[in-house]
Amino acid sequence: MELRDSRLDGIALVAFALKERLRMRILVFCDNYPKPGRGYNDAFVRTRLEAYREELGAEIQVVKLNKHACRDQPYELNGIRVISIGRAELATVVREFAPDVVLAHFIQAHLCDQLPLLTQAPLIVWVHGEEALSWTNRLFYLKTLSLPQFLRYVVRNHIQRAAMKRLFRRANAGGAIDFVFVSRWMREIAESDVGQRLERALEIPNYINTDQFHFSEKSEADRRRILLIRSFDSAKYANDLAIDAIHQLAKTYPGFAQLQFTIVGQGSLWDELTRGLEFPNVERINQMLDHDGIKAMHDRHGVFLCPTRQDAQGVSMCEAMGSGLVPIASDNTAIPEFVSTEEGYLTHGADEIAAAIRELDEQPALFLDKSRKAGARTLAQTGWQATILREVELIRERTSLLPVQAS
Repeated sequence: MELRDSRLDGIALVAFALKERLRMRILVFCDNYPKPGRGYNDAFVRTRLEAYREELGAEIQVVKLNKHACRDQPYELNGIRVISIGRAELATVVREFAPDVVLAHFIQAHLCDQLPLLTQAPLIVWVHGEEALSWTNRLFYLKTLSLPQFLRYVVRNHIQRAAMKRLFRRANAGGAIDFVFVSRWMREIAESDVGQRLERALEIPNYINTDQFHFSEKSEADRRRILLIRSFDSAKYANDLAIDAIHQLAKTYPGFAQLQFTIVGQGSLWDELTRGLEFPNVERINQMLDHDGIKAMHDRHGVFLCPTRQDAQGVSMCEAMGSGLVPIASDNTAIPEFVSTEEGYLTHGADEIAAAIRELDEQPALFLDKSRKAGARTLAQTGWQATILREVELIRERTSLLPVQAS
């Protein structure tokens, strides 16, 4: 009887091991993957990986790659293991994890050349901007970098784009490599700046969790509650234009005192940009918020200020739209792909931002109409069906695995 029981135990252990190995194994490279707590760092990557776990029941490991050896401790965030390694450990990590598929966000030059050599697993590369755009399209970095820092960035940028060109060519030559661009603008400018067109690529926006950033019916009074939540670490986010608009309204608009502004963020430009906003109807919150905190802010406001100098999509804008806020955005780069004058405003400078705020204040019915349309557009364009299910379909197709449900 004891021998029989031991055999049964052994069979059970083997069955468990086989079941675990049949789970899809996804290795993800994302150097700025968020840690537990507050922050905006690449949260759109975390959101989609958690969705993959739900849809695929996959085992996922995130790798942060450093040039030198890294002593950061591994951590787990919502069931996803995150490790930091040096380049010397790359081959060992890939071999030991034995991925069924490799995903890369903001792929480094080193990975462009090494990953196809280290594994036969299919590679899917998401292009968000930093990894493919020419330095000539990022002159706003001069606002926050010294000249020597900027020149070093230019050198790295040339190296990065050369590596991306090699990866593009490898994909076109029949390599098991797919590219996903978060917008049409992103694909067009990346191909132009890299100097190589891709024969096969998809355009799939970043996923917006519309269960969390769900539409909440707004009241007429919400048109006067205006929110800005952005990083203040880069002039890429045109927070200066939004703040200039507030100053204009303070000087010229009789209804300014009835408006309520909330400015939330952190970064090297915070003091410079928010200095002088000592108005009783302007609240400044110098901190980062997690998703729950952002949603709570959405629910207290009706208008979202999100001008930009360059955006591949505008994730924070789409999250706000999902919650029913009317976006006042910029008419450039990929923004018009995600908002039109039906749901919000596409502006050119502080004057037009101020004019949009005045129009919403003076036309409450227009505000309510735009709010409803904003929520509907985000759900249709960046919700689960339009994004996660398309990415999951791509992963399944490339791995030729049947869907495995999470236990």
